[in-house]
Amino acid sequence: MSSTTTTETSDYFFYHMASQLMSGARNTELTSLAVAGTALLGGSLYYYLNSTNTKNRKNNVLLDTIDLKNQSREVKNHEDGSRISNINNSDILLSNCFQDGKTLYELFLRGKKISNNNDYLGTRKTTKEPFKWLSYSQVNDMAEKIGSAFIHFGLQPAKETLIGIYAKNRPEWVITEEACNAYSFVTVPLYDTLGEEAIQYILLQTEMRLVVCDDSEKAMHLMKSRTNLEYIVVVDQIKDEIREKATEMNIKLVSFDEIQEIGQTNLRRPIPPNENDMATICYTSGTTGQPKGAMITHRNMVSIGSSMYINLEQSKEKFAHEGAHRYLSYLPLAHMLERVSQSFIKSFGGKIGFYQGDIKLLSEDLRDLKPTIFITVPRLLNRIYSKVTDNLERAPFYKKFLFRWAFANKEQEVLKGIVRNNSIYDYVFKQIRESLGGSVKFIFTGSAPISTDVLHFLRVVCGCHVLEGYGATETGGASSVQIPHESTVGNVGPPFACCMYKLIDVPSMNLDVKRDNKGEICVFGTNIFKGYYKDEEKTREALDDDGWYHTGDIGIWETNGTLKIVDRVKNIFKLQQGEYVAPEKIENIYVRSRYVAQSFVYGNSYKSSLVGIIVPEETIMIEWAKNNNLANLSFKDLCANSEVKQVILKDLELQAKAGGLKGFEKVKDIYLHDELFSIENGLLTPTMKSKRNDLQKYFQSQLDVMNSHLD
Repeated sequence: MSSTTTTETSDYFFYHMASQLMSGARNTELTSLAVAGTALLGGSLYYYLNSTNTKNRKNNVLLDTIDLKNQSREVKNHEDGSRISNINNSDILLSNCFQDGKTLYELFLRGKKISNNNDYLGTRKTTKEPFKWLSYSQVNDMAEKIGSAFIHFGLQPAKETLIGIYAKNRPEWVITEEACNAYSFVTVPLYDTLGEEAIQYILLQTEMRLVVCDDSEKAMHLMKSRTNLEYIVVVDQIKDEIREKATEMNIKLVSFDEIQEIGQTNLRRPIPPNENDMATICYTSGTTGQPKGAMITHRNMVSIGSSMYINLEQSKEKFAHEGAHRYLSYLPLAHMLERVSQSFIKSFGGKIGFYQGDIKLLSEDLRDLKPTIFITVPRLLNRIYSKVTDNLERAPFYKKFLFRWAFANKEQEVLKGIVRNNSIYDYVFKQIRESLGGSVKFIFTGSAPISTDVLHFLRVVCGCHVLEGYGATETGGASSVQIPHESTVGNVGPPFACCMYKLIDVPSMNLDVKRDNKGEICVFGTNIFKGYYKDEEKTREALDDDGWYHTGDIGIWETNGTLKIVDRVKNIFKLQQGEYVAPEKIENIYVRSRYVAQSFVYGNSYKSSLVGIIVPEETIMIEWAKNNNLANLSFKDLCANSEVKQVILKDLELQAKAGGLKGFEKVKDIYLHDELFSIENGLLTPTMKSKRNDLQKYFQSQLDVMNSHLD
């Protein structure tokens, strides 16, 4: 895969990151444990309001503290079981925290003011170089020039005018977005893993006239067929053959420097949007069919950041001054999570540094930037946890004893909700914190359920708040996250202050909410998208007449008022004997095995047992082979070896027992595959979720063979 594409956050991406952090692990136990600190999702701010900000706080709407044993309540005058966060002092849903921050443009101006024109966007080409920074004022000036050039090209500042961005994570991406925010244009992110057909579909559906892209290769992709494109802005050097193609297509090519020169000559004052205007159309790749464009407003995004801000106040963290936040951007800007995270980091005048584009160098970027926020997804954390615990088992006795002694004592503090990194036990975990740069205050995880063992482990060893979140593109990127000092695991916290949840019956699965305390999760609030662009049918499927977004996820309410995600509606299937199976739950248990990198569990309604596809952990299997007289075999050969299969099956049985799986939830046969599921091979979505339909089709012959053996 290319290291320059922002959406390439596949397991290949994570494998190299983990490998980099694991280098030298066998020489020292603490170094191997340093990997466990790499984590975080859900993203935004974490800062306790100081006196200069509290004057804008809506104290009549929000409480200062929340009881962690009672985090949500049923909404008054609602008979459908709707629940709201107990952070909300009333049943009013939050839209924004600050009167001077109701749109993304206002949030940028607020950050510029608060930071006293501090550094904003940083980047570097090599590890040997320090990060080079653009200040808030420099970005503001560049954005105004670019926005003015858009107007000069004949684009009207209005919610109907769409500007495409087809680039990796880099300052120019954000500068273009700031230009659109300042002049009321609507951004439409594009990304490689959509595929050429989907990109052409989006260009035709949106009828956009201008796209800003990275390089000549991306420009060529945009010109594969006739569309409404009139302008392509290219950040890097423009190749002669691309200029020839543009001339043939009657498209004007402009460099990033040239568009600023045009804007400087034709400078216009900003034309700010209002909070209900569209900010972006975010296309979701999905698992089948054409991509759907979720229409997200400024209010949607602001409400999420405001809710995160309020949640994180519960940490009681205080910082010397605003503008102290540092954030490393490496997850795709084409998706809402990264967009929301960056939008509200800047609202406090924080710094956003971009990784070099090479995952092998990510640990160096972390070390040098020293972020206070770093985002990742569970798939990486599960694999890191397996590597760390495996190395711990092989460590000398005295190192095991020291680690376990420190862990057991620190664990007692964590279970009481105490979060710190300065106890005598924390010295043992120092290198874990340093692997993240040494300054991380909050770790978030989301996108998919995380193993409870992994989450708890990170809380103990990282000395910071480690919180699980939940959301979707259609909820603006997020709709809840655990409250700081939370000691329980397996839940995603209460609803954000901007929204409420309810569970509804699922007749096809025989789920009755009142009887089972289990049902499909629906979300309502100021963060909910407006619908899918030019697709009323899909909009009606997702949004009901009352404005509730139907997530397709199955959830239950915990006794402390938090939400727990059980599985997807469509992913639960019935076996021959009538038992319902949630495959993702089983897969999350199986990946705890030291031998397993990825798993896919499949069940046929005509069979009484499950089968599975396992991608073994290559580094572990190669080492196992050396110790078992099979060193001459390649990884592909090991995957075809019957002895290896039996070793993995035996360990899966141990994991199933430890995870409390019932007999019908255990796989009876497995097929070992030698290539990771990834975005590039079409088996993962860009948000790192398994494409279950595609996985089934890809492995249909192997599944059929295994199922035939079950007869």
